[in-house]
Amino acid sequence: MASNTPNLNLLKKDPLTDGNETFNIQTMMNDNWDKIDTAVKKVQDDVANIDPDIPDASTTQKGIVQLSSATNSASETLAATAKAVKTVADASLPKTGGTVSGDISISGKSTLVGPIDFRNGMDGLGDIKNTGGIRANGIVNFTNRLFVSSGDNNGQPSLSLSIGDNDTGFNHNSDGYVDLISNGRTVAYMKGGRFVVRGDGDDYYDVARDIINLKQSGVNLKQQLVDAINANAGSASISEEFSALINKIRLISQTRYKEVNVSTNALGGSENATLSIPSGFYNKVKITFNENNFDNYSEISTAFATVTTRYSSTYGEQNASVYVQDGNGNSVQLGNFVGINNVGSYYIKGITVTPSKVILGYYKSTGSANDSGNTFSINVPSGFNMTTGITITFVKNNWRSDSSYPSFSFASSIMAIGG
Repeated sequence: MASNTPNLNLLKKDPLTDGNETFNIQTMMNDNWDKIDTAVKKVQDDVANIDPDIPDASTTQKGIVQLSSATNSASETLAATAKAVKTVADASLPKTGGTVSGDISISGKSTLVGPIDFRNGMDGLGDIKNTGGIRANGIVNFTNRLFVSSGDNNGQPSLSLSIGDNDTGFNHNSDGYVDLISNGRTVAYMKGGRFVVRGDGDDYYDVARDIINLKQSGVNLKQQLVDAINANAGSASISEEFSALINKIRLISQTRYKEVNVSTNALGGSENATLSIPSGFYNKVKITFNENNFDNYSEISTAFATVTTRYSSTYGEQNASVYVQDGNGNSVQLGNFVGINNVGSYYIKGITVTPSKVILGYYKSTGSANDSGNTFSINVPSGFNMTTGITITFVKNNWRSDSSYPSFSFASSIMAIGG
């Protein structure tokens, strides 16, 4: 079955279905050639009518571009040739390495991350001015010397680092040994990890050593103050500031000695005995016979109070207790003098009261047996305020008129020493 081409509409015959038909020269050849000829003529006419006016290329439109090998042009219409690109590449430094043989002028900020090594020196025939400072995160290594001058240096510098002129700066003597020179005079030097300064004359002072010695002198002085305070009925430690220690010394001087009054009704019958320590003690008070300013109870030879107790099958336990109370009513039981078989006594050598603890030192006697170095010790409750006065009460437990035990007796002179 016959068909036509899609573009020029040329007639085509199908050999399978049209093979027995008579060949028609007009329709099969001449008409097709006419169609081809007409189409070719149209293409020729269209080509002849094409406008050849193409614009020059710019940054805003496509167009014709002219090549250029110049490397110093600012044109935006010329295109660089391979030769121009090679010329620029040859004149540029690579990303790593490279050598600069001409002058370098830096007008803005330049940041150098790696080291700068002037192995052959750096000459400045004119002035080298830097008003913004030099910053190097790496190393700036001057093999010979760095000279910094604010004026005429009178020739070559004699110092390793001169500042201002030729007689002020730093001088490198040897490994680890650097002098500081001012107007031609060595005023200090660094050597072997030491910094030494020069006095008005020719005496030199090791700064680090003198600071250490000064610090140690302060530590020694503080320890002496602490020892003196503690030896004078005070309470101090080396960790306290000097101002606190001075205040404690002042308090000790204000309340060095205070006499304890013993209640007169405490010596007979069933009455309890009371020791009243006046206010004004701040850190420590020691209650003792006369003026025994003791640190250890073994230093005291005379007791200031005697507590006599008893235990028997007839009367049972007849003992005594000791209580300590501040001026605000805070009270704590210090100890209990238990009854001694038949009759026995406790001899109280001293009592020490501080804002945190109360200690009572005693020895006991039962017949010919004597014990020494015994103590009652207890921490006082939080908020205990000894500055408002202290009351020490001896309480008689299970006192009986037919036996008169327990009983108390006190020395005629009892002192409170402290501050």
